[in-house]
Amino acid sequence: MESKYDQLLREYRKLAKRADQRLVRLEKLSTQENFRSVKKFAYARAIHDIKTWSGEGATRFNTKPPKTIQGLKAKIADIEHFLEPGNTSTKTGIKQMYIKRQKTILKEYGLNMTWQEAAIMFEQGIWDKIDGYKASKTIMIALGEIKKNADEIKALKKNVDKVQIVEDKVVDKRIKKLLSDHKKDLKKIGIL
Repeated sequence: MESKYDQLLREYRKLAKRADQRLVRLEKLSTQENFRSVKKFAYARAIHDIKTWSGEGATRFNTKPPKTIQGLKAKIADIEHFLEPGNTSTKTGIKQMYIKRQKTILKEYGLNMTWQEAAIMFEQGIWDKIDGYKASKTIMIALGEIKKNADEIKALKKNVDKVQIVEDKVVDKRIKKLLSDHKKDLKKIGIL
């Protein structure tokens, strides 16, 4: 009859092999556009867990197993956490995370973007830079307005030499309108 340790060892080997294959797929995925930062999510946690179990140079789960039943159960739990459905250890999970972030940005800031644009924003650290400013909500609202009016802005850039200087009263009226439209947000962050 198989001992409890041997049963766990068999389960550990099976899960570790599956997890290691997923790590390889994530490493390959990290070379694709919109997925360059995949190593920052579940992959990073997995590598941390692997190093905890097997030392600094380790990069895979399927290594020398712990010698105790308790240790084996703990390592299996770490592997299962990495393999959980819906987390960022798969391409689908990562894409769902970006879609969720994109929807939050639309809801909170009115900035409509594709999940790919959201991915670029997070991968390139743009979000971290914006989030670090006191007026980050205003910046996001401004980005939303710029994106909504992209065609008009392109037309203005194209014809910038043909644009005549507008009276200060017209500009002043537009600025006041924009400020009143976003007064609540500007007050929240202490600008007004």
